[in-house]
Amino acid sequence: MLDDGWLRGMTLGERTRFLRRGRVEQRAESDYEAWLLANCRGWFASAGPHQMSWVEFLKAQKLAEETLCGWASRLDQLRHPPGWLGTLERLLCFLADDEGRVRGGASVEKTLGGVFLRFARSEQAPETVSLLSRRLSPSAIGSLESLLSTQLMASGASVLDWEKKLAGEFFRPAIAVRLILLLRTYPGLARLWMRQVEHWVAFVRDFVIHFEAARRGEWRERASVRIRCLTTGWSDPHHGNRVVLSVRLDDRSVWFYKPRSARPEAGWFDLIRWLNALQSPERFKTLRVFGDDQHCWMEAARARLPRGRGQVQRLFRTGMLPLANGEWPTRGDLSEPFCDGFAAMHHFLSKPKIARQFASEAERQLAPTTRLILRPSAYYDLVRRESYAPRLMTNGLERSVFLHAAFREGRHRAYVADEVEALEEGDIPRLEASCGASRGC
Repeated sequence: MLDDGWLRGMTLGERTRFLRRGRVEQRAESDYEAWLLANCRGWFASAGPHQMSWVEFLKAQKLAEETLCGWASRLDQLRHPPGWLGTLERLLCFLADDEGRVRGGASVEKTLGGVFLRFARSEQAPETVSLLSRRLSPSAIGSLESLLSTQLMASGASVLDWEKKLAGEFFRPAIAVRLILLLRTYPGLARLWMRQVEHWVAFVRDFVIHFEAARRGEWRERASVRIRCLTTGWSDPHHGNRVVLSVRLDDRSVWFYKPRSARPEAGWFDLIRWLNALQSPERFKTLRVFGDDQHCWMEAARARLPRGRGQVQRLFRTGMLPLANGEWPTRGDLSEPFCDGFAAMHHFLSKPKIARQFASEAERQLAPTTRLILRPSAYYDLVRRESYAPRLMTNGLERSVFLHAAFREGRHRAYVADEVEALEEGDIPRLEASCGASRGC
């Protein structure tokens, strides 16, 4: 049974949602306390270069952070507790039975990775386990499981390094007892690890379901096909730690699985097919794409170097380097033909009739939403890694305040909440908006 100490892992968003849904206002002994709560919400809802810091704000309100946090620190006051608390409770029960399965001699990271992997397997639905065993090779399953271990250890590396410096053999013996102590000491990390386990279970479930649907649909002529191997690391984690996978089937074909809408890729290659039909200076390579609003399967293109100067010149005549039949020039071949190739394609597309047709077709084929790149991914990654610091993992609110502070400056204040929410889950933010929308940009 969980106690109130675990609630220190709750993020700012979870605390404010609790304050709206729960009975905190009913517990306030005066209108003054209710007014303080409203002021606190107002501080987080606003942003600006001249806004006072959180510490200064609390001082001005004559309010201690411990008092504020105490209003959301009782389990019996939670009407809608965050789902990760239930996952944490199941983990604690699981650890009581798992102690005997721990093998000595492994590193702390491998030992913990093994514990969480066994727990994540126990969280999978029987249907998912059955599909995994029937549709994926052991090595492909191993790659998916390595993805979870990699994500967990990346988010916990700073805490683990700190604890090893403090205690040396921190996790030996009685790893279950020591792990529970670790999570109690760092409830922010407990919350993040539970969310990452939940995200991994959901991602694997959706992946095998989508693969099964592809076998029965687009790949029905080869319905017996299985996944021979897969590799991760083809994208940053987005929308619940989901990443792009490269999947090699046992018929030797290679596909990319993208956990997002198929419309951008499908619309792009439909536009390229339309362009090919216009007898443009060069025919472009097109790829098979299918899926729905939640996922995309895209055929992999085999890259090859052009042979000889003639192929390099033909490549650059198109002015669209990445699409020309999967070919790629060497560095020394780049300069001379590039301008001529770009000019040829520009001349073709700038013809008035072609330009009007191209604009109309592009508007019809391409997705109505666009990705918003407000900040470099490297900056997001830096902030994410800094937010894994041991001090910030002792309290979910501390980590949320740090993340808000990292994005308060600048013009994109309308998106700060979305950016912070993604980073709280261990994701790199991937923001989208309707084409032409500004939303405070």
